Amino acid sequence: QQSSSTQEESDAEDDEMVRITKQELLRACARMPANREQRRYSSGTAKQISDAIAVLAKYNKTKDAFDPGSSTLDGQWVLQYGSSEILPTGYFGDFEGTVVQELNIGAAKQITRSSFFGGFLVFEWVDNFEKLGNNEVELSKEEWSSKFFGIIPTLFLGVSTNTDKTVWQFPYVDERLRICIATRFTSTGRITDKMVYSKRTRQSL
Repeated sequence: QQSSSTQEESDAEDDEMVRITKQELLRACARMPANREQRRYSSGTAKQISDAIAVLAKYNKTKDAFDPGSSTLDGQWVLQYGSSEILPTGYFGDFEGTVVQELNIGAAKQITRSSFFGGFLVFEWVDNFEKLGNNEVELSKEEWSSKFFGIIPTLFLGVSTNTDKTVWQFPYVDERLRICIATRFTSTGRITDKMVYSKRTRQSL
């Protein structure tokens, strides 16, 4: 009985640590400016985000986020923070946008949309992923199409990156928050990005 009570107390302490750390993480994400120039002077905020990610990884209870029978990841996720300034994190040249990612684990499919100018111009990357491990998948080369208002295809703004493949690792996942470490493999090496997403709605692809 005493052992059970001690375990319950320990679990409650862990849950409280996760709750507080998630709050700190999201506050830090909100403080990180979108402007490229301002981001250069925000290394302290970026460190706070990295530190919070490291703490949450220790308390991750989702052991197999890509189990086809699980619905934890299914739905739409809004990007709150990306460590790099690239199209998957809402940057296109000098322009800053917003990112929504839609996942369907049963279909092993993802759609990432980067929207600019209030949704007038939307870049879309659709791909299937291959499961490598419990919280790890591999995607193929990034091929982005573009649409006006997310509906009308453009004929001149397709984007193909120099990425040969991308590996996603999820060190922390729950029903409302997802942390993704994306490693992009290129002909010259690899680039690793940290991304924080919050759940918006659940919709099928």
